[in-house]
Amino acid sequence: MKKDGWTSKKPSGVSVDYIYLKPGKTIKDVEEEDVFIGKEALMKYLDKIEVFDLY
Repeated sequence: MKKDGWTSKKPSGVSVDYIYLKPGKTIKDVEEEDVFIGKEALMKYLDKIEVFDLY
């Protein structure tokens, strides 16, 4: 995903979940559409778009 331009941010404060961002998106964009908090949210999105069938 990194080669496709996705980025991730380390957890801050008491959070333990990484933040995953689509290319060109920021933390202020739409959660669960452009920004995914935690691995579960990201995997749910990837399953929805069937990304594994694209590669």
